Amino acid sequence: MSASGSVVASLRGFEPTDWILVGVIVVLILFSGLLALAETGLTRITKTKASSMAESGRRGAKALNRLVEKPQRFLNPVLLLVLVCQLVSATLVGVV
Repeated sequence: MSASGSVVASLRGFEPTDWILVGVIVVLILFSGLLALAETGLTRITKTKASSMAESGRRGAKALNRLVEKPQRFLNPVLLLVLVCQLVSATLVGVV
């Protein structure tokens, strides 16, 4: 049996709960990536740029300015969520 044939044979043994777990894994990985992108974007913007955006009246710039002024308020929870998503998805991969 070829390698692709053995993969198809092993997929036939998947139960519906396995497919649900695979879906949860995909969602967790995507959410982890989204959080990592948000963390990177917020840490890369300078305070000067955020304050100039707030002064020019751009939508959401005031909230962005508050986040940039005190990054410790958002950075630890975001990094914790990224870590939890990655740990749970790795555990679920092991279960599947």
